[in-house]
Amino acid sequence: MTVSDRFTRELGKYATSMQPTREAEARIEHLLRGMRHLKLRVYPEDELEMSSEFIIQLAAYFANAHGQALKCAYAETFVSLLHPVIETATAEVNHPMWSKAIAVILARALAMGQKPRYWPTAFPLVVVALGLSPREIFMQHWQSCTEAVVAKLKVGTVVDLFPNLRTGPRKSSR
Repeated sequence: MTVSDRFTRELGKYATSMQPTREAEARIEHLLRGMRHLKLRVYPEDELEMSSEFIIQLAAYFANAHGQALKCAYAETFVSLLHPVIETATAEVNHPMWSKAIAVILARALAMGQKPRYWPTAFPLVVVALGLSPREIFMQHWQSCTEAVVAKLKVGTVVDLFPNLRTGPRKSSR
């Protein structure tokens, strides 16, 4: 039994109930924080399948999670687990099990991103999930992702980032 199997078995004890108690919610959060230290491998293919199975199980728990604290804990855990995989994954993102798991994660992250309270944790997950999704899904969602970022930027922030956009007469320093 692998470490990831132990985590998912323990998580399954608490995450299967519709509305977990405060104690169960705290245990789930602690388990998720511990999972952030796992390293997913996508090569060779048997490692990819093991990682895919782990992510599928975790994605299923994430899809059924209720409450802001749990949703954010899942999102942060996925970002920690999946971000390093972006560096090495190429054709692996087209593996059926992998793409199924990423589709579940992306759907939940996009739904969370619609609410302002989830934006700080959901948006990084959307970006990571898009980076690990098959090309078709990436092409379908990348533009709406960038439009969401532009909509969140404030005018003052844009002017600070791009000083050439300033309008009106400039004051002379003489």
